[in-house]
Amino acid sequence: MEKIEYGNELIKDTKVLHLSTQTTSSILLNDSYKSKVSYDVRGYLNLENDDSIEYVTLQMPYAVICNSNYIVNEYNNTLEVILGVVTTRYTLTQGNYTLSTFTALLQTLLTTGAGWTITSNATTNKYTFANSVSTNFTFTSNTTCDYIIGFTGSVSTTTGTLTMLRTYNFLPIPRFIIRCNLLSDGIILGVNSNVAGSDILASIPNVARNNGLITYENNASEFLVKNLALGLITISITDDNGRLINFNGVSSYFVLKFNIFRRYIKKPMRFDNLVDYINKVPISQNNVVQEETLAE
Repeated sequence: MEKIEYGNELIKDTKVLHLSTQTTSSILLNDSYKSKVSYDVRGYLNLENDDSIEYVTLQMPYAVICNSNYIVNEYNNTLEVILGVVTTRYTLTQGNYTLSTFTALLQTLLTTGAGWTITSNATTNKYTFANSVSTNFTFTSNTTCDYIIGFTGSVSTTTGTLTMLRTYNFLPIPRFIIRCNLLSDGIILGVNSNVAGSDILASIPNVARNNGLITYENNASEFLVKNLALGLITISITDDNGRLINFNGVSSYFVLKFNIFRRYIKKPMRFDNLVDYINKVPISQNNVVQEETLAE
């Protein structure tokens, strides 16, 4: 086998995968969520034990994601209230809400507890809850929709009226985190510098309306692939807390670009030699070309 080398300079060899989370082109690992998929690339990227490779980088230059996930989902759809001495846990219907529709939902749920009045202040954008049955009530820390309503942890009152500490929040997830099992470079720092993830390939701002498309382009971010034994590539799309997004059956589309930096590449056959070889080899064997056995 003849080689092409450029002295001490590395040769850049690029492979591009055009992928999606459609069932026809991926292995879905969380069904209709469509936010964790695998791709078998062994027939396309066989990099293991290739001594010509110095290193490999990966980037996501392009992605299209639909903002089809719900504002109220399985991660934030509970409200736990202690009214007097009675604790009740409510489950919110998943979906997208405005101030009026969410207030109506809360009012319907809390009616089972009786005596509730819910108002919102158009100037401060804060909820106020009042109860005529008991002056003592608490929204507990077991509540998962707290940031939507406007509090953190637990809040309580002994006066029968409680105004939230923060504004209500009906904004969608602010960004989608794309993760890849081949990486260990990008991180999200949490409290006390705890690492929330080290496999981050891209962070895509959510700038679309509900059910709108987000188009992402970024040719700058490039990450080192630590393991060249490529078999299954797994892509996950999560929020900042590492929780998989539920896209409700809507597919995403993206490009993975592998830059393979080689010390040398195999010299391609001359065209006349290739023609001679094909003419000499039986038709049944023409589909396999062993470059290593050919002399130029």
